[in-house]
Amino acid sequence: MASIYPIGHQVDHAVAAFVQEIHDRGLSDDVLLLVTGEMGRSPKLNNNGGRDHYEDMTSILVTGGGLNMGQVIGESDATASKPTSRPYGPENLT
Repeated sequence: MASIYPIGHQVDHAVAAFVQEIHDRGLSDDVLLLVTGEMGRSPKLNNNGGRDHYEDMTSILVTGGGLNMGQVIGESDATASKPTSRPYGPENLT
């Protein structure tokens, strides 16, 4: 099974460099960055020790665009299986 850690490390550095560059150019209020995948991962391990596709929950990193940073929006249960607050989706980004 392939590991996500090398890819995660690359994404971490790329996002950090992009955010720093936008900040250095004074564009933090003008550029909105969203980082997400096409779906979440199941809260339970499958028979192969991995996680399956999961439509009910996912994470989205949002930065810039003049937004108030440092917030967590939405809540899940302890296993990240279901939302415990109002669910948010792409339509809430407008």
